[in-house]
Amino acid sequence: MLSILAGAFLVSVTHAILPDHWLPMILISRAERWSQTETLWVTALVTIPHMVSTILLGVLVGLIGFKLSSIHEALMEIVAPSMFILIGLVYVYRNYRGEGHHHHGADISSLHDRSKKAVITFMATALFFSPCVPMGSYFFIVGAKGVVSLALVSSIYFVVTLGVLLLMVALGRRGVERIQWHFLEHNENLITGLILIALGLFAFLFEA
Repeated sequence: MLSILAGAFLVSVTHAILPDHWLPMILISRAERWSQTETLWVTALVTIPHMVSTILLGVLVGLIGFKLSSIHEALMEIVAPSMFILIGLVYVYRNYRGEGHHHHGADISSLHDRSKKAVITFMATALFFSPCVPMGSYFFIVGAKGVVSLALVSSIYFVVTLGVLLLMVALGRRGVERIQWHFLEHNENLITGLILIALGLFAFLFEA
């Protein structure tokens, strides 16, 4: 359970820290001259639909994993950590295939001079239909541990992602967007894959 929760925290932080998740909000807020408070509220409002769709996807695939574990409980003690490692290897492979960056952000070029309500509606809708697939696939493995694990991971993902995004937006308005984020931006699959592989190995060594 500890490895499951730690993995959820790490994947959530990796997911939220990428520039394309928070930089568009900073650019829009500056163009529209929003206050810090306004920017943080809008960020929360457009981010929550994205997290909800990710959790819905995750719970769906997690319940599939739970169903399989209830039928083959002994087998899932081997399958679950193996799936961690297998999915991790897939993400590492995708990274070196040049698919290291996935983009959740909407095209913000048409948002300038639109009302705050229009910006929120546009971005919230776009992000709802762009769930985080790496996090969604993580739920399949979590589902093997039971419904309680699904609920805990969903809670961790929601709180950590929202908290990190708000922190990055707050810092970004102070100039942190000037930092070179290219490695994180283009290697999310690599980082996610290595985290999953490490969790799978941990499960084999200490939980199997």
